[in-house]
Amino acid sequence: MNAVHPRPEHGHTTDGLRAEAATAPAGDRNAPVAGVRQVLPAQDEGGRGQVAPSRGRRSASDVVDTALDLLDRAGLPSLSMRRIAQELGLQPSALYWHFADKQSLLAALSRRILLPAAEASPGHDGPRDEAGPPSSIRWEDAVRTAATHLRDALVAHRDGAELVSSSLALGLVELPLADSLHAPLGDAGASARTVAVVAQTLGHFVIGHTFHEQQRVTAREVGIESAPAVDDEGAPGDSFAAGVDLLVAGTAVLIGMDRG
Repeated sequence: MNAVHPRPEHGHTTDGLRAEAATAPAGDRNAPVAGVRQVLPAQDEGGRGQVAPSRGRRSASDVVDTALDLLDRAGLPSLSMRRIAQELGLQPSALYWHFADKQSLLAALSRRILLPAAEASPGHDGPRDEAGPPSSIRWEDAVRTAATHLRDALVAHRDGAELVSSSLALGLVELPLADSLHAPLGDAGASARTVAVVAQTLGHFVIGHTFHEQQRVTAREVGIESAPAVDDEGAPGDSFAAGVDLLVAGTAVLIGMDRG
């Protein structure tokens, strides 16, 4: 995305989401400027030239891999730039050669979490052309499948819903639902506006439901016995399925209006 989003003075209520200043120690003439990725010439065998700190040893993918592992082990509050750098054996300033600031790193981590949902959902290759073949999946099944895949991707990682929600709120990531639902809903007679409304509403429901589910699990793990059980409707996922069914019913009404 081309938009530049200022870092808030006060981050998310979770300490792990508070933005950290992307500055190196004073006096370092090679320190990266916040928001600017600097490229320095590689050092030759004779020691001439300059080398970006640890750039040859650690890639952006390495940083995301380490952050994801730390997220699963310790949770979102532990995702500080300092802690991630310690896991990699680097100085915190070295991370800014790959990511302009902490929110950029969290956005990359969010995209990694969402990738399985994008790859698994029907129509993940993008909206079909108007003259393309019709979708082979019933739109009702497409909505349920897309919702399930998104939920599965979020619950696969500790605090996944909270992390993705933060990046989504800042406009740094997009959910894969619109592309997944474009063809099946369009073939059923839904307008482009209806597809957008359904995808946005479904995304908010899945993230909100999953966030509450993960928060309840965390609360019970730390001994808050008053926290309600996740499977408060009987079998796990009952309340989630009921919510998706409600959205499917509402979608049918919108499609009917579009056809009319």
